[in-house]
Amino acid sequence: MAWREEDNPVTGVARNPGLVAPLLELADQMQLGQLTLDEYKERLAKAQGRFNRLYGRLADTLLSGRDLEDYRDGLMESLTDTFNLLQYGLDELLLYRVGEDRAPLRMGRLLLEKGEQEYLALLEILQTDAPGCERERTTNLWAQLVAEAAKASLKEIAHEEWVETLAWGEWALRAHMDGTFRDFQRALSQLRTQPGSPTEAQHKMVLSLHRLKEFLGLSV
Repeated sequence: MAWREEDNPVTGVARNPGLVAPLLELADQMQLGQLTLDEYKERLAKAQGRFNRLYGRLADTLLSGRDLEDYRDGLMESLTDTFNLLQYGLDELLLYRVGEDRAPLRMGRLLLEKGEQEYLALLEILQTDAPGCERERTTNLWAQLVAEAAKASLKEIAHEEWVETLAWGEWALRAHMDGTFRDFQRALSQLRTQPGSPTEAQHKMVLSLHRLKEFLGLSV
């Protein structure tokens, strides 16, 4: 959906959690006087650091994958393009100043949303069960968050770092749940076309639920 000026979060329009919303929220906080320009720049710099770490993690996966030789170059090019989009989006947000033209916010949003879409598409490729493709999957998410919560309660990490960790956890959960929903859609589609042979469709559902359990690290 295209960005419209009336979609300003100050009016209370909710955004989906992810890579985009927390960054745009920073600009809204500065606009409301809740952040100074220096604080705004510092928070965006930390976001850039998170993007760099994500890029490094995925690049390591692609370069170390035993079965990725045939299409590694293409995936690396896609990875670079994805994080260039995210970087360009951050650069636009850095241009925004209180009381000035909101064009950098509009352009930043478009670039960041496109970068997020490309990131999720690439992550889905790396999570697939197709032969010859390595998995890049977060596991035991809840235990990771609980461990960070313990650090936060003991003030071993800064409050801002804890908030960022929660934002990452929310994004990771959303990305995985989107994938789970797509798995269910595929299973239902197969059941629709082959009502007399439900076994394979059911297998897809069970496998997807197993992945969800692995992702969360919970016994259910």
